[in-house]
Parts: sequence; structure tokens; C-alpha cells
Amino acid sequence: MAIHSASPMMSDAASLFPCSSSKCSVSGDSLPGSNGEIPGTDALSGYTLLHELELYVRAGIPAPQVLRMATLTSAQVVGADHERGVIAPAKWADLILVDGDPAVHITDLQEIAVVIKGGHVYDPGQIEKSLGIAPRP
Repeated sequence: MAIHSASPMMSDAASLFPCSSSKCSVSGDSLPGSNGEIPGTDALSGYTLLHELELYVRAGIPAPQVLRMATLTSAQVVGADHERGVIAPAKWADLILVDGDPAVHITDLQEIAVVIKGGHVYDPGQIEKSLGIAPRP
């Protein structure tokens, strides 16, 4: 799913990992998640969060680790891992279904097919329309 409206927050997100090539690097104690840091945003959460996750992978963190940081690690840091963070019996099941494998290609998170929140199934195209985001091609 491409975003067709520019967000200043998204362009600012690139400053998280300044680099001069298509590959950045982080190491040691600066590795996100190693000191309780978790991905997150205060602006248009789905879109800027997805971009942030892409930046983590660009910085050299393997996509499966980034997905874990965004799910289980985040739930653990906020003390909610007893009810969310993984897909398992008796856990909340707010999730997105994507067309692809984000553990291989993190950008596949942009290909959201279905959103499930609070037991309700949502069409991402309708969500975008309600937010005034141009339809996906």
C-alpha cells in the first residue's frame, strides 16, 4: 500500500538512522530493543510505524527481530504480554493480514489486505478513504 499524501513525520523519521548509503548500521547497546526501546509513533500510527520498521531493517536489524520488537517486545515493555504480543489462545487478536512475508521483505507490511481490531474486520481501503488518503493503485 503506497501512501499518496506526504507526512512531515515520515520525512523526519529518516533522521532516526542517518546514513549516506542504502544500508545503515547500528551495533552494541545502540541496537533498538536492547535497552527496552520499542518502535512507536504518535502520528498516523499505522503508516509512520511501518516506515519506522523499514528504517530498523535498513539499519541492519533482521526483519524477524524488528517484527518481534513491534509485537512481543513492545507488549513486554508495557507489561501487557499476558494479553497481547503474540498470536495465541486467550490473547487479544488485533492484527493485520498482509500479502507477502514481512519476515523476508519488511516492505510487505505495506501490502495490508485486512485489518482485525477488537473482533471487527476492516477493509484497509475504507480506512484510508475515511482518513482522506488517496486510494491504492
